[in-house]
Amino acid sequence: MRASSRTVRVNTTLDKLARLDATEAEVVKRRLFVSLKPGEIAGTLGLSEKTVQRHGAHAKACALHAG
Repeated sequence: MRASSRTVRVNTTLDKLARLDATEAEVVKRRLFVSLKPGEIAGTLGLSEKTVQRHGAHAKACALHAG
């Protein structure tokens, strides 16, 4: 798969996720594009680290199911 088509798929998936759960989408964006660790994401979003991990695991499961 070409990088441009992969980018389009990632953006489309993130847009769908944002419509379902904006916070979960923010967690994924900060992990993928800013390379923050769960503790750092938690601090920037005002969430617990456990909540960030849960959001990340859920988003990954949804992406795998959709893909």
